[in-house]
Amino acid sequence: MKSDLDELRQAFPYRALAERADPIPPLQKTVVRPVAVIRFRGVVNPLGIVSELAPATLRGVSHMIVDFGRERVGFLDITAAADKPAGMLVTYGESLEEAWDTNCNCDACWFHLPEDKHTVQGTPAAYRHEGRRAFRYVHIRSESPDALIALHNLRMTLVHYPVQDRGAFSSSDPLINRIWDLNRYTTQLCMQTFYEDGIKRDGLLWVSDYRQQFLSNWTPFGDSALARRSLILFAASQLPDGFIPACAAGSGAHQHPEGISYMPGIPFEFETARCLLIHYSSDYLSCLLDYVLHTGDTGILDIVWPTVERMIPAHENYSYEAGKNYGTEWNGWTSMGTMLLQVITGLRDGERLAALRGDPAIQARCKALADRLHKRVMDEHFDKAAGYFTDEPSAGAGGVGGMHVNTFAVLSGTVDRTIGRRIIEKALAAKARQAEWSGMRMWQHAGEFEVGLADVALQGIRKFWGFMLDQGATTGWESSDLKLDGGWRKPIISRCHGWGGTACHLLPRYVLGVRPAAPGFAKVRLRPQLGDLEWAEGVVPTPRGDIRIELDAKAGGKAIVPAGIEVEQDGGIEVVSPAFATKVKA
Repeated sequence: MKSDLDELRQAFPYRALAERADPIPPLQKTVVRPVAVIRFRGVVNPLGIVSELAPATLRGVSHMIVDFGRERVGFLDITAAADKPAGMLVTYGESLEEAWDTNCNCDACWFHLPEDKHTVQGTPAAYRHEGRRAFRYVHIRSESPDALIALHNLRMTLVHYPVQDRGAFSSSDPLINRIWDLNRYTTQLCMQTFYEDGIKRDGLLWVSDYRQQFLSNWTPFGDSALARRSLILFAASQLPDGFIPACAAGSGAHQHPEGISYMPGIPFEFETARCLLIHYSSDYLSCLLDYVLHTGDTGILDIVWPTVERMIPAHENYSYEAGKNYGTEWNGWTSMGTMLLQVITGLRDGERLAALRGDPAIQARCKALADRLHKRVMDEHFDKAAGYFTDEPSAGAGGVGGMHVNTFAVLSGTVDRTIGRRIIEKALAAKARQAEWSGMRMWQHAGEFEVGLADVALQGIRKFWGFMLDQGATTGWESSDLKLDGGWRKPIISRCHGWGGTACHLLPRYVLGVRPAAPGFAKVRLRPQLGDLEWAEGVVPTPRGDIRIELDAKAGGKAIVPAGIEVEQDGGIEVVSPAFATKVKA
């Protein structure tokens, strides 16, 4: 009979690669106290849990909801005493509605809200749950009708990867600045022992989520170590047929059940660890290219290049037909055209990566497959009469579909900027479906920026993340349909999701206009777009020093670029040395 370890080795034959991932430093820990009591009933001195001048006492069947100010992730410690053994129930909420939910049932067999039960007795003692919790609100209930539970204090230990503040962004628009802050904090919390998609749900390392999180991390934090670790864990999870599964659970990149105990069956029972989303597999090539361009660490390719060599034939032999393997049944991803264009994007990035590696054979194979899929997209998904791309291969019979397919036509290089602008403008005029998942929202606005529609992109950013702020969000959500009674209210939706922080990529990349054009920012491309902003400033970290951008709609713009960085620009911005004296040839 095979052991669990034997089965794991068979399912993930390259799992030993995980040993090449560098260990991470200890997570940063910060003790946080509650800031307010939101609701209570049957509680003597409820504010005592905040002031700690005297205990808050639950009398009989009673309850209270405590607010920790904003989203947190870590461990809750309750110091409590009781005059007799008494049952204390603790539930959590990223929103107040979740904290009120006494059923903890999310109508899913694989997820439910956590509920912790403690028996409090005797003198003050500390009570802690098993595993990790993510929340803003804590609901504490007594179920003992004739007992008194004295709550002496409440503490939570906030945990996250020890990031450093490296870069910054600021603008003339207070709302855009608030969105930056919201996204920055979201990105920070989702950086744990790897880049987690969500701290409440799922606690997994997903390929395409990681890509957006790494890009979003770069300006505020400039992390490379956690990113390198994550990329190697993806390689270690490679399937026997050569594909990269959608998440790296097979190589240990998951929080289950030690960290997250309330998602039964994840990641192995429901085959999450072996889930194939074909565009996520190809996206691994883009993840590697992004990492090399930002960090300059080409050494990682020595470790993962055999992974790439096994990937390419798997993609060459794939049928790319509609079906579950690329997630068309998921709301917001119902687009065959988008799937094909995302695969093309990965393959084009694979071409560039192979050129950097000096592997002309892989470069040619990536190009050949990308060209083949390019022809298919143009034949089946471009409606020549309407002038835009369609989700399904109906050549227009099904209508305009979504913005996502049209913006990815630009991002994949399938059409150039000039043609792409006309396509996106026509899609907007035809009221193409706006992306609801935050990850897709990033690519939608990236495509709009790419073709010079900065005003459109900025308005979209304000509308999408501004709605979250209007609803009291302190972190970016997994998705939003922008409806007051919308699906984002469901407890199963993650209210702190890594790809909900992607404005931290969009604003420096497109408004400040800074992007690496060679490994480690040896060359930088500057193409700022203020759009409707009066001014914007920021600092973008690079391995060669910080780049500072100062833009003013009336006075023009200036880029202070460290010596040794070659500058390629498109936007008429003045480029000067850090000493503000010597002008650098652009």
